[in-house]
Amino acid sequence: MPAHAAALISTEELARRMDAPALRLFDCSVYQHPRPEGGSAVESGRAAYDKGHIPGAAFLDIPGECSVPDPKLRFTLPSLGALTKIFAAKGIGHGTFVVLYGNAAPNWPARAWWMLRAVGFDEAAILDGGLDKWKAEGRPLSTEAADYPPATLTLRSRPEIFVDKAAIKSATVPAASPDRPASRRPACSRRTRL
Repeated sequence: MPAHAAALISTEELARRMDAPALRLFDCSVYQHPRPEGGSAVESGRAAYDKGHIPGAAFLDIPGECSVPDPKLRFTLPSLGALTKIFAAKGIGHGTFVVLYGNAAPNWPARAWWMLRAVGFDEAAILDGGLDKWKAEGRPLSTEAADYPPATLTLRSRPEIFVDKAAIKSATVPAASPDRPASRRPACSRRTRL
């Protein structure tokens, strides 16, 4: 497997690597359904995984096991130590190569990829086109649940990839600020006459 994997892997490349012993393949699907009162309801993609997934794929439950339970904000990242233990229990460790995919929404495998990077694990890629492309190409599906044996994963914290509210505020210039050239201000911030 490559050192410092590319962020994307094609369905063709994944198909070639399916028998690699170090491969760890995860379905990261999450569904969000609009609520009549506003906002959205979040549903783990586990039920869809059980109906059919890429053969050999395990399921990575982002709103469940990979988020803080009952937070003020949904999808709150667990502590990096806890997250490292979660990933190790799922079979992600030194010497493995992780491929992440989801349903039509690529943001969930991208979130899992970022979470792996946050704990210092770089050998991961997102399946380009996800499950939809895999199916469209007529590739096989399975209903057999998969799990990987626990692995050893050491936390290599990366504080430089996180920023707080103060850092964001100090890096931004308000749209209507005199420090921003008029030609670069959004139209809504320009004074207009009717």
